[in-house]
Amino acid sequence: MSNKIGKILRSVPGILCLLLLSSKALGFEPDFEDFSSGYQFELYHSWLEKGGFKIDFSAGFTSDKVVKTFQDTDGKEVIIEYYWQDWIIYDQREVLPFAFYVDESVNINPYLTYLESFIYRLNAAEKEYLFDFVDSKSIEIRYSDKSGIDALSQLWNDFSSKRVKVEPIEIFSENDKLGFKIRSQSAGELNILFPETSELITMLDKIKLKELEKSKPPSYYKPLEPVVKEEILPTLKDLSLSEYIKNYIQTPPIRELLHNKIGNVQEFLISEFPHHQIDNQEENYSLKIKPYDHNFYGDLSLRVEKNIDGINILSLNNFRFSEKEIIFENGEHIICSRLTEHEFEQITPFIPQLLYEHRALGSRLLNFLLIHDDIPTTLVVYSDERELYEIDSYADLLLLLNEYWHDRILYFSLKEVNKIDGCIEFKGFLIADTPEEESCDMAEILFQLDKDFKIDLIMMILHLENKS
Repeated sequence: MSNKIGKILRSVPGILCLLLLSSKALGFEPDFEDFSSGYQFELYHSWLEKGGFKIDFSAGFTSDKVVKTFQDTDGKEVIIEYYWQDWIIYDQREVLPFAFYVDESVNINPYLTYLESFIYRLNAAEKEYLFDFVDSKSIEIRYSDKSGIDALSQLWNDFSSKRVKVEPIEIFSENDKLGFKIRSQSAGELNILFPETSELITMLDKIKLKELEKSKPPSYYKPLEPVVKEEILPTLKDLSLSEYIKNYIQTPPIRELLHNKIGNVQEFLISEFPHHQIDNQEENYSLKIKPYDHNFYGDLSLRVEKNIDGINILSLNNFRFSEKEIIFENGEHIICSRLTEHEFEQITPFIPQLLYEHRALGSRLLNFLLIHDDIPTTLVVYSDERELYEIDSYADLLLLLNEYWHDRILYFSLKEVNKIDGCIEFKGFLIADTPEEESCDMAEILFQLDKDFKIDLIMMILHLENKS
């Protein structure tokens, strides 16, 4: 892999490396020569073996790492990061969920790096990879009323034949040591206490030397059969929206967790919405832009919640209503005259969320506002020909469009609220506009609610490159 991928990535500008998202595109099936040692090469195959993973899953490439998303036997995503230097892999980690927020002045990265490598090795088929990674004189392990090597042995016995699926990890301190609590639904609590950062780094350096000593010589490894042919998918820049959907509908981008990554909310919103006027009062933010064609609105009203885990950005219910009409401060109004008073009261609180979720398309704000997951969706695309797609999750479709429309201004308005055969339906119109061009992408979206007033079916009819 390294020679082939290395040549390709060296020839592609850095910004485009992030767009190479298909494992089939670059054939990410690393051989012995792609690892810094035989030990790392065998660890890679040991991890695949225990999880029973197939390798034909999507991957993203940067100059520092490969990020690859697998699916376990339950269909759940498992994200692995392979860190490399000059296209040679020297470390492998399993991305973990963390349930804490630490001030940026605290250098916590070495600890998180260790934990992700630790779990990756616990999920390998051979125990040596886990035991080689623990120096009981430096790292304190507690598990199942045991400590040290006894705890590690018990941990391996519990997971020798199955993967550990980690719940959000918590942080604590004890006797001036930093500790982490790791829980799993299928086992007890694992506690790991660390020494100071310098001692941890020294320990990791010794582990790398140990790996080199245990590595077999290159002649031991038989070269794998060469890849017959590599099909390189075109990048986002080279595709029309119709082509992009056809190529990537089965592998949509994943949602990015930003709660711990946003330092200044005002700067974040300015960078994501350069065409909007942004005002804030305390923790509320108002993003305003002139309506498209006087009828389609792009304004957003947001509120920010700060907690120990970081921040969360939510929709702000900034409307009033008169009889059965929802009225926003910018003059936008939604008429719901066909509904009963009870139905109107039930749907009203959720309208702003629906509006702002769609107006956040094309920006990273969508990662905060996206909620409509696991809703069956029919997508009809009109370009030179009519294409029909059945999608399991509306959220996946929005993430796909979000990637393509990253430089657009989005407008979304609900124009009809009807009641058909006892079911409430919303009809919305979505505009993805590029100011300097004379055409835009436009979608008609029909939302159907169930008897509990929750959206249970969605149809989107997408018209490409309409004249403004």
